[in-house]
Amino acid sequence: MLNEDVVKNINKLNNEQDNINLELSNKVNKEDLDKLIQGGTNVATSKLIVQDDWTLEEDNYKTLVEHNLVTRKILVNVIDTTTNESILVSYKIIDDNKIELFNESNVNCECIVVNGNSAINVVTANKITIDDTANNFESSTVEGALGELFQSVSNGKELIATAITDKKVPTNSSDTFQTMASNISSIKQMPDMPEDVEEVWSFTGHESEIFSVCIDSNDNIISGSYDKTVRKISSGGEEIWKFSDHTDWVKSVCTDSGSNIISGSYDKTIRKISSDGIEIWKFMGHSSSVMSISIDSNNNIYSGSQDKTVRKISNNGVEIWKFTGHTDVVQSVFAGSEDNIISGSSDRTVRKISGNGVEIWKFTGHINTVYSVCTDSNNNTYTASEDKTVRKISSNGIEIWKFTGHTNVIQFVYVDYQNNIYSCSNDKTLRKISIDGTEIWKFEGHTDFVKSTCVDSNNNVYSGSNDKTIRRLQQNYGVLITKDKQNEIHKVTKLATLVEEVYPYPDNIWTTNLDVDMIMSTCMDSNDNIINCDGFDNTVIKTSPSGDLIWKYNFPFSLGIYSVCTNNEGLVYCGGISELMFLADPNNVSNELSLHSDVIISLVIDNSNNLVSGSYDNTIIKTSLERDDTFMNSLWTFTGHTDYITVVTVDLHDNVYSGSNDKTVRKISSDGIEIWKFIGHTDSINSVCVDSKYNVYSASNDKTVRKISSNGVEIWKFSGHTDSVNSVCVDSEFNIYSGGSDRTIRKIASNGTEIWKSTSFTNSIKSILLDSSNNIVITYNLNTISKLKNTHVLQKVAYYN
Repeated sequence: MLNEDVVKNINKLNNEQDNINLELSNKVNKEDLDKLIQGGTNVATSKLIVQDDWTLEEDNYKTLVEHNLVTRKILVNVIDTTTNESILVSYKIIDDNKIELFNESNVNCECIVVNGNSAINVVTANKITIDDTANNFESSTVEGALGELFQSVSNGKELIATAITDKKVPTNSSDTFQTMASNISSIKQMPDMPEDVEEVWSFTGHESEIFSVCIDSNDNIISGSYDKTVRKISSGGEEIWKFSDHTDWVKSVCTDSGSNIISGSYDKTIRKISSDGIEIWKFMGHSSSVMSISIDSNNNIYSGSQDKTVRKISNNGVEIWKFTGHTDVVQSVFAGSEDNIISGSSDRTVRKISGNGVEIWKFTGHINTVYSVCTDSNNNTYTASEDKTVRKISSNGIEIWKFTGHTNVIQFVYVDYQNNIYSCSNDKTLRKISIDGTEIWKFEGHTDFVKSTCVDSNNNVYSGSNDKTIRRLQQNYGVLITKDKQNEIHKVTKLATLVEEVYPYPDNIWTTNLDVDMIMSTCMDSNDNIINCDGFDNTVIKTSPSGDLIWKYNFPFSLGIYSVCTNNEGLVYCGGISELMFLADPNNVSNELSLHSDVIISLVIDNSNNLVSGSYDNTIIKTSLERDDTFMNSLWTFTGHTDYITVVTVDLHDNVYSGSNDKTVRKISSDGIEIWKFIGHTDSINSVCVDSKYNVYSASNDKTVRKISSNGVEIWKFSGHTDSVNSVCVDSEFNIYSGGSDRTIRKIASNGTEIWKSTSFTNSIKSILLDSSNNIVITYNLNTISKLKNTHVLQKVAYYN
């Protein structure tokens, strides 16, 4: 007979039975598999597979997957982690714990292996019999099996509830599955962006495939085609003229500074055509088809050919030099901003060639033909290949990232003036890719291979395809604006309009000049009062959040005050030349307490109410604030820096972060042990701060702000300042604020992109802080404090382009 606990379990399962339908079949989906994986051990397992895990063997890739299910009776599903779609792969069972996967490409994916003995169709309490416990439950009784099943469901719900709560939507494990599903829908934090690109017109004048498109200085479109013609098309999509002198396919076109057109053809010639469509000269130096043409800033022409050469040709059509380093067809050439040439070839290499025709470096990362190359304004190279990847390569020939979003051969790659990347593929898509390798949008309007693309001065995109069309696409800038905690989407096609609508610059709330010679250090207490100190006249000043003077105190016995900080009780700690002082107000002042052997330049209180100090004596000291009036109890001293300390700060776990004139940032444990050292800066560190995810931000005399991971690895470098960066801070939404000797303050997004720059200051910015209302407090002009309202009326602006 079922006991009372089992009856309760049955009732709970009956209440949920409509929500527990884990059908494992050939239509299995990832959501069901995720539930199984959460359900318990030896039910299912998953493994993330990256491209490097695959091994190429003949025409297929293979990889080994180990699991802990101890059975050959399994179900296997593979999810492409880029598209989140299930993909069909072959697999071979090696033994009870291993399988081997086979696929035609080395995709990033997740392999999910399910114990076939644990396949659950529709589980309801009244259908469980003693036979159902076999192989599925540890218990041999119905009561025990029901208890195990309910516990498994409870565990799974607890995991789901925790995950949803982590996304800032509170959820309990006792909630129904329907409630959890509703909460998951609420995780979405912003509305959908508008359509990112839309077709304006389609030109259908060509009689065959389009191989190449480019833009002249008047935003006319030039095209080259399989129909042996070069055509000039207006920005409105009307044909202006047609050039028909080539005797074979026109493979490549480009324009020079005078709007003349250069064309390369399978008829082995390069032709210069006037802006009116008249041939100026013809170059016949190649011994095989001309595959690619590019022009440098001096109107020299570079060509790549099936004869395996790259040639430099003068503006008058005379060959200057010939490069013969490639061992197969040269598919693409591009003249970079440094007067170096980049070439891509069927020999699977990318080469950088000097203006004199000498090879600088060779990149061999591709595993198949390189069809297209180009460079950005920072002299990075982008490549498109038959191996279905776009790659970003540094100016030194090192791969930075690889884009694998396309599903077929990539024919062409292009970079616009904002360093966005565009790629054309045999998968019939044109894609826009950000500078960090993330897909921005995908255009799927073409009905055949997309062969070429370009962008005009108004940011319109043009594409040429095997479907015999040239299409003009308008890019839409989706702008997310959060105003009064309400999200709005605005579709804007001109950045000027956006700036006029948003005004994302800080407004001045108040400005005051303190009666001091020079502000050396600034901090704020828990009530947003501002405390400043003067290193020359020994003064400490406390100012209200509205800028009014609360009190001012001059230490009569100190040689200077160089740093200040406060604790939760409102005590102000002041660092002098080797001594520490503290006061609650001018009527309650301590004696000088010896601490360092040189100037105390930075102070901070950790969460355990200990004082951390950095000094010109190259040391950091952690001190207990349990003291008497004559002695400070030092907990530890850190001596790892090789030059004077400039700044110290702490995180929520009392780890210490320090910057120094030795050009390093260091993370030190709460016990005083160095965890890591960051050496990326090239000059002294002036300021460091840390966010709630333990990322570190540093400001330096090398004019940069850097974001450093919690493990000490550089994430990005911001180089917008034109002089030393003196101070940096971060808000709760991970926006960064910096102030420098270039007399500007900057707001920087979490990805390192500048949001705004304020230039309304007449002298260097000494420090920058945020109060509890996210207002910006800065000190500058030796003795001036200003409070600024952050980003005008709108609290957040995100560009999506």
